[in-house]
Amino acid sequence: MAKQKEQKKDEKKQQELQHKFMQLQVLQQKMQTLSSQIQEIQTEKLEIENALNELRPSDKTVYKISGQLMLKRTRDEIQKELNHRKDELDSRIKNIEKEENSTKEELEKIQAELMKSLK
Repeated sequence: MAKQKEQKKDEKKQQELQHKFMQLQVLQQKMQTLSSQIQEIQTEKLEIENALNELRPSDKTVYKISGQLMLKRTRDEIQKELNHRKDELDSRIKNIEKEENSTKEELEKIQAELMKSLK
């Protein structure tokens, strides 16, 4: 009888460990996804910054490609549009970084619990 209780206790502990390990894997995947998103956004932001740098010294006519059309725009319109998009990207990066930090904290918590359980 006592042996059965001990066995059930061990099985429950094993299930809890498996569950925590699965949570750990999910959080690690989430961290990788968030990191990839930040990298993609930073790449787009860099392209926008390069475009803005090209606009500054230019007094030339500016064209914007929209779908299959090339539209004539003023330099100020394009700068305003690019700066707005850059601000949006900065905001997205901040939000993703917050999510990344919270996920990291959760990940570290589960890692600590796993380590404690394995001792």
